[in-house]
Amino acid sequence: RGRRIPIEQHLQAALKKAENAVKMEEIEGDLFQEILRDGKMFLEMSEEEIADELRVSHPRVNRWLHGKDLPRRRVRKSIVNWVVKQYSTRMGS
Repeated sequence: RGRRIPIEQHLQAALKKAENAVKMEEIEGDLFQEILRDGKMFLEMSEEEIADELRVSHPRVNRWLHGKDLPRRRVRKSIVNWVVKQYSTRMGS
C-alpha cells in the first residue's frame, strides 16, 4: 500500500504551482487546466460558482476544465492569479 499524502500537502503543492505559474511569461494550456481543476477541488467550488466569480458563462468554465477551449494568454494569468488569491484567503494568510 502506498502512503497517502495529507490534503494539506496537496493544497500547498497546488498553491505553489499556481504561484509559480503567475510568474511565468506564458501559462500553457495544460498547466492552466490543471491549476483550474485543482482550484475547483481545493476551493470546493462548483463550475457555476467559478463562472460567477470570473464573470464568464458556466459552459465556458466547463470547456476550460475539459481542455476544449482556453482563455487568451493574458486572461489565463489573471485567472491563475485569482486562484492564488482564493487559496490565500481560504488558508487565512
